[in-house]
Amino acid sequence: MHLGSGFTNCDEGMLQQEIVKSSFDDCDVKKLMMFVNAPGVDPKQMIKDMKIEGTDIDIQAMGEHMEKIAVTKIEEGKTNGNWVLLENIHLMVDWLKELNKIIDEIASGGGGSSSYINNKFRLFLTTDACPDIPISIMERTILTIIEPPAGIKPNMKKAWVIFNTEKFNDKDPKEKNILFALSYFHSMMVERKR
Repeated sequence: MHLGSGFTNCDEGMLQQEIVKSSFDDCDVKKLMMFVNAPGVDPKQMIKDMKIEGTDIDIQAMGEHMEKIAVTKIEEGKTNGNWVLLENIHLMVDWLKELNKIIDEIASGGGGSSSYINNKFRLFLTTDACPDIPISIMERTILTIIEPPAGIKPNMKKAWVIFNTEKFNDKDPKEKNILFALSYFHSMMVERKR
């Protein structure tokens, strides 16, 4: 069976933020999002850009002895309607079984220390590609993998989208040249890193 490029490159014309927004629209209290880290991609900033007014984002970089803090932030988020981002969960392989139980409780509508879950609550996870992530966690998430575009031209397009056209046009020519040179240099470095 041949699926063709329309299937394999379905998100090719979309910007990273559009892809994340589209995935976020499928996310709810019981269905969290997990980002697989890729060089040059910052899920934290994408999540901040999607933030709904009136919600707070609790960001926790995971590492040694951070389990209790993460559980506390999740419980507070469930009650207060905060968004919780746990970064680099692949560093906490031993704790992933407990995280899986927490995600199961959330998916079943409560559990844990309180059965109430605020409708604004969202849980986001980031990880590097890691074989130790339980499949049950991946099945309960909207898995988002965003890779930097291949080639200098797509990288330049990605860099230029960041700039507000009106503000850019108001800059003097020297500043425009500097921004172009920085964007070109960045695109070259990203491509060489591949």
